[in-house]
Amino acid sequence: MTSQTARRPTEQVSLRTLALIAALGILLRVIIAYVVLPPDAGFAADLNAFRSWASELGTRGPWGFYARGMFVDYLPGYMWVLWGLSSIGALITGSTDPGALVKLPAILADGLLIVATVRLASELGASTRAQRVVALLLAFTPITWLNSAVWGQVDAVGTSVLVFAVTELIKGRTVRAAALAALAAVIKPQFGILIPLIAVIAIVRARRSGDVWSLPLVALTGTAVVSVAALPFGLTVIDVIQRVGEAAATYPYLS
Repeated sequence: MTSQTARRPTEQVSLRTLALIAALGILLRVIIAYVVLPPDAGFAADLNAFRSWASELGTRGPWGFYARGMFVDYLPGYMWVLWGLSSIGALITGSTDPGALVKLPAILADGLLIVATVRLASELGASTRAQRVVALLLAFTPITWLNSAVWGQVDAVGTSVLVFAVTELIKGRTVRAAALAALAAVIKPQFGILIPLIAVIAIVRARRSGDVWSLPLVALTGTAVVSVAALPFGLTVIDVIQRVGEAAATYPYLS
């Protein structure tokens, strides 16, 4: 018997409304980070590391980055962001050290997280009113801007990609979900939490559909994303896995 109460996606809040809320949230964070607070405010250990890595990437490029004797506990995914940030810093100040701009990726990612979460809420059947509430909470709840604009942490970058992956998985787009989950994982290993679930769902969907190629395609897609992200740094997928193991040994915590 077919269920008559299956979840259906609802109408998404208008793009204009969503863009306005995201823009106001970003503006609030920019004011906090660059007007209210001093330039060096935040978690100094991480911010200084981000600046150092960005400067190194901008000066010497990514190839062999992980073999230069520096302490680096982030994977190539976020290094792409810092590499781009160093180029912006060079254009603005003439230095590959991004300086206070180091908080900018986290601030912009908060806006992206609003978009990703509202899209997921719509897919789960939330009303447009509920979607607006979610967007406003993410934009203005202190814990979100404290993490990015004040503390300078970049959790929203990988979280945004992870939320997009969940949405694609719910919509039945397993390959896209695998690509996004792999990208999230190569930004920060903790965001690889979705990969085992995607693997299980991919197996179930492959058995139900009888498509023998769907499962290898999912695996190859995820591997390809990690490979493309890591290659400019002179790393292979095996190297990335080893670096995850090294990071786990350095930080033996579950959260």
